[in-house]
Amino acid sequence: MHFQTKRDLSILHQHTKNMYVMAQILNYDMQIVDSFQGSITEYSYSEDCDSDTRRTISLSVVIKDKTFDVDANAKIWLDKLIRVYVGYEDMRTSEIVYYPKGVYTICDNSFSWDSSTSSLQISCVDQSACCDGTRNGYVRGLTTKIEEGSSIRGALISLITQEAGFKKYRIDTYHRSVPDGYEETIAEFDEIPYDMEFDVNTSIWEKVVEIRDLYPGWEAFFDVDGTFVFQGIPTCEFDEPVITAEQLAPLVQGEPCTITFTEVANVTDLYGQNIEPDRYSDKCTVSGDTYKMTIEDENFDGNNLVLNTKFQVSVSATSAKGQKMSFNNGPSYPIVYEGNIPISAGDMRPETQYIVKYKKGHFYFYGECQVHAICKEVAFTPTAEQIAEDKVYESCNNIKYRVIPDSPFAIKEMWKDEIRRPLAGGEYENIFSNDLASQRADYETWKTTRLMSRLELPIIEIPWLSTNQLIEYTSKRTGETKKYIVKQISTSNGLSTLSCIEFYPLYPFIVQ
Repeated sequence: MHFQTKRDLSILHQHTKNMYVMAQILNYDMQIVDSFQGSITEYSYSEDCDSDTRRTISLSVVIKDKTFDVDANAKIWLDKLIRVYVGYEDMRTSEIVYYPKGVYTICDNSFSWDSSTSSLQISCVDQSACCDGTRNGYVRGLTTKIEEGSSIRGALISLITQEAGFKKYRIDTYHRSVPDGYEETIAEFDEIPYDMEFDVNTSIWEKVVEIRDLYPGWEAFFDVDGTFVFQGIPTCEFDEPVITAEQLAPLVQGEPCTITFTEVANVTDLYGQNIEPDRYSDKCTVSGDTYKMTIEDENFDGNNLVLNTKFQVSVSATSAKGQKMSFNNGPSYPIVYEGNIPISAGDMRPETQYIVKYKKGHFYFYGECQVHAICKEVAFTPTAEQIAEDKVYESCNNIKYRVIPDSPFAIKEMWKDEIRRPLAGGEYENIFSNDLASQRADYETWKTTRLMSRLELPIIEIPWLSTNQLIEYTSKRTGETKKYIVKQISTSNGLSTLSCIEFYPLYPFIVQ
């Protein structure tokens, strides 16, 4: 991330802007093998944080070095990367200030060299092209298998370094805030939840995406320095704007606002897996904090449970916080969510079928047999009576309410103003627990409300601005000053269009 200075802001507001490019030619070890620079005659750049290919760039550059050449024996060829910097001349000092614009790969027909005019045309995409099949991305072998229980971080490191051949990476551990009574607990987990198999037609990037999508709200991309990054999508909740409304105002060229009403939804109704159990028990007694389950099979040994066995159970009493379970008088183990967070009071109730999976030292709580979750965005806090009635109305016990009073899309009155979006089949069949379904439904509801209202802001280019950063803007139509998150940047010859969404916390006040 570039941290702007007073000089950067001064250059932004210059009336005359002379643009230049400097490019470093790199090998896959990110070592510089050559470089060139020149003045830009044509320039376009795009950055989209919702796309797997985050950055693309096209340049037309006048190069004074007459010895420059592009062929199979030259230093610029298909086995090289290019790190691009765009420069602006500081008119007070005549010095050129360069800003990094990304590391790119050379695709077919992406270079055109005219020796008579010393003009070089460059059109490149970022390093994802080396992983998704555009330039490369397939490995030798019939199938690839990542086994259940493997490290998520380890699997990603193997994909990026061993299969893709890159050495720079920053891979965060999956985590999220989990309400635990009246306290917020940060749960971290780093296990592949089930066997993942990929055939020979699956690219490296498709494997990365399937791992990324195990849990909602995560992203994978190559950053401006060429580092592979795997992290939670920034919410900007605790960030300061990278540019203030006062600093931005002289750069703004207009103010169109786009709202895509056809895709707005304030209710997400999500169905995941229909889980098939390995064992079944509806015979339950309670001793202290333990459900004592019985399986009527003389060959079943409760003292030697088989790892990863799924049990369908029906309990005889409502669960307490930190509830435990045992089978056939074997040892008792805590029932937990992902990240070893104990279940809460009331998570399990009589007359409902649940799935638990035995992992070493605990039972992982999947929830009900048919994975199902609903999330609603509402403008009020529903009462306990309304929640209970809504569970009957929806035939679903796993309902979450995102309370945002000032949202224009929120439900204003219970069971009215609902715009429903059902999600089932396809990728949703990979959602293997009600907890994960609830997270995903929450995230999808955020997308179908917040992302549908966009501010398309034409401005003079801010060369150090990136997506998923917070900016501040005062509307010329309303005079209101608000914060926005930049989601897309499209630049041509020094003029940019920012596609922004209004800033709201990703997880506001939640009621379940």
